[in-house]
Amino acid sequence: MPGTFSLFPAQQADLSAILDILRACQEELPPIAQDSLTQLLQRNVQRGSVLLAAQETKVAGVCVWSPVLHKISLLAVLPQARGLGIATALLKETLRRMPAGNITLETFRDGDPRGTAALSLYRKFGFQSTGLSEGYEWPMQILKLRRE
Repeated sequence: MPGTFSLFPAQQADLSAILDILRACQEELPPIAQDSLTQLLQRNVQRGSVLLAAQETKVAGVCVWSPVLHKISLLAVLPQARGLGIATALLKETLRRMPAGNITLETFRDGDPRGTAALSLYRKFGFQSTGLSEGYEWPMQILKLRRE
């Protein structure tokens, strides 16, 4: 049934599906070098901090986080699977799985059309802007969710 999906932790065998999602979403994500991205994914899959969403048997969304840094590294949903609540479900479950304490992330700055949907989602969960960052090729902003 369209609109239904399941969430599950990623395994090493899911890496190619994750990379497919990130390629499909590359216009809405900050650029990350392929080697760095593969290492980030492998490390986080190994420690259990990559969550996937699938529609039937097709992986449609991914969220990667660092429980050590209390940071969400990336959240992406295939364009054809958007509007079904996948990003909301991934973020909600990721926040549930993260250790207690504040959580940060970096996203596009206010006014950048690439980040409009992401900012709306993060703000719905209570994330607030705490500063600006130049860590990628594009100017970014830092968001924090206070969970003290």
